[in-house]
Amino acid sequence: MTNLFVEEKLERLRYVFEMDKKSIVAEFGDIFYGYFEHILKGPYFPHLINRANYILELINKKNSNALDFGCGAGLWSILFTILGDCNNVYGVDYSEERIDASRKLQQYLKLDNMVKTDVGDVLALDYPDGFFDFCFANEILSHVKDLDQALSEISRTLKKGGTLFISDGNNSLSFIGNLQREKIQNKLEYGPLNASSSLPDTLLNMRKKLIRSKFKEIDNDTVSVLAEKTKGMYGEQITKACNEFINSKKIAEKADFPCRNPINGEKMEYPLNPFRLKNLLRETHGIESRILPLYATSPVAWKKLTRKIIRMTHPISLLISPEFELIGTKEQ
Repeated sequence: MTNLFVEEKLERLRYVFEMDKKSIVAEFGDIFYGYFEHILKGPYFPHLINRANYILELINKKNSNALDFGCGAGLWSILFTILGDCNNVYGVDYSEERIDASRKLQQYLKLDNMVKTDVGDVLALDYPDGFFDFCFANEILSHVKDLDQALSEISRTLKKGGTLFISDGNNSLSFIGNLQREKIQNKLEYGPLNASSSLPDTLLNMRKKLIRSKFKEIDNDTVSVLAEKTKGMYGEQITKACNEFINSKKIAEKADFPCRNPINGEKMEYPLNPFRLKNLLRETHGIESRILPLYATSPVAWKKLTRKIIRMTHPISLLISPEFELIGTKEQ
């Protein structure tokens, strides 16, 4: 991209970060604001640009096809398009609302369809084998309902020599992260939900509605009991468990994880062990990787200092930091 193109697009994007909430919601929708509420402030903009450039320098892929795996509202897809030397940037996410928000931002930035964000299933990517030079997985692997299948799709669509960059805030080794995660999961289950939540209701209420829609003959007390007993289940698992309870007053099968979206099975803040993930990538998916020291900058002074300390004490700091980053190359 020419310097003039980059400057023009970044200036227009900077203006989005200077808008008030009402203007952002009017232009791009509630889902866009909710998805990026924590960073949609003027001081965060330079930090975001620096971080995008840092990732692109690590990747060092010229004239590449890039995949934003679970792109959400597509901000990273857009940044890689503006700042990188990528031929094409593709983003995929299951949420039509998020993709719609991404397309509205692309139109606002006048990117002329340079970013290809589409609704799709990250567990069954609609791209050929060896299509991508670079895959970016940001805050997604701790939410997919099947981690191994997600990694299989990443590996399948990456070229030999292609690069995978993972960033996630659900490091299972972090005692601070474990405490934070428990609080978040309780809120997702019972409320109150944060304004930034993409869920239409608490997980408990979502299960109640699902059970009522399938078992219209049972009373509200039984619905409440079943909603509690099916915690962590989704889809047909809930139907099967409810039938079993109605017939025998017990449920034999237990949920494998206690915090899932009951409609699509998406995990809510699933803890990932970065060392186990590294081994899984190598042994099963042909991707050789390393865990990176945490990116050290932040627009908030105390966070910047904390991140610098964490970076200097890597990898011991993985016992503290809720976040981790990993970069890998497909060897096979």
